Amino acid sequence: MRANLDVNFAYLHFRLSTTSCQANDAAKGVKAPQSVIEICGATTGVKVAVSDLIVEGNWPGSVCYDSLYGILVGGGASLTLTGSTVEKAGAVSPLSGCQGGIGVQAGNQTTGQVGHVDLSRDTIETYQKNGIAIKGAGSTGDIDHTVVTGAA
Repeated sequence: MRANLDVNFAYLHFRLSTTSCQANDAAKGVKAPQSVIEICGATTGVKVAVSDLIVEGNWPGSVCYDSLYGILVGGGASLTLTGSTVEKAGAVSPLSGCQGGIGVQAGNQTTGQVGHVDLSRDTIETYQKNGIAIKGAGSTGDIDHTVVTGAA
């Protein structure tokens, strides 16, 4: 699958998947993710390439949820993101002590999800917790000429 988009997906959940990246697994204490874009594959590994995309989370300041993502990649999926902007992941206005709000995350060690990202010439900004997170055994990230700036 290949997409070349110049769209603002604010307040839209856009999912390219054959399975969910994260199940609501109370036994592991994991909440289901709230992502602007979620890219997942079962075991086959979905591959997505996107350029010139603007991803804006912009959750209300009253939201305190530890699974907020601008882009979440899991289920063996791969994302190549080029010349794009990911902003306002998590409740960033006002900033709080909440532990959610990651611009781009590949994989999740708690749920055993594996994800792969290739970021080139991107901007990740105004996030609550982390700009980019590569988590879990087998997850990978190749990051080149990408600017990461937290919320002020």
